[in-house]
Amino acid sequence: MRDLKPGAATLSERQHNLGQRLSNDLEDQTMNKDIVEGKWKQMRGETRAWWGKLTDDDLDRAAGKFEVLAGLLQEKYGYTREAAADEIDKRVTEYEANLKKNTVPTPS
Repeated sequence: MRDLKPGAATLSERQHNLGQRLSNDLEDQTMNKDIVEGKWKQMRGETRAWWGKLTDDDLDRAAGKFEVLAGLLQEKYGYTREAAADEIDKRVTEYEANLKKNTVPTPS
């Protein structure tokens, strides 16, 4: 058995860390899925700006459904399922951050 460098993670620690990151990613994706579905009417205009290849008919078909939107991104942009979900998550996270930034009261 070889000695590990001080501070080097063991295989089981690396696997645990990877599992934790994947779990966090799934939690974020679930939260963003809920945001998309709950705030679709507000986000619809932004969606057109983010993904210009989506038509009004496409957006009507998506109707805030995360899975349908991901499928449309796959179809129109050639994304993999994972890339489409990541793209949606990125945009929703940015959207939420901008909302918070713009609605935080400024000190008088």
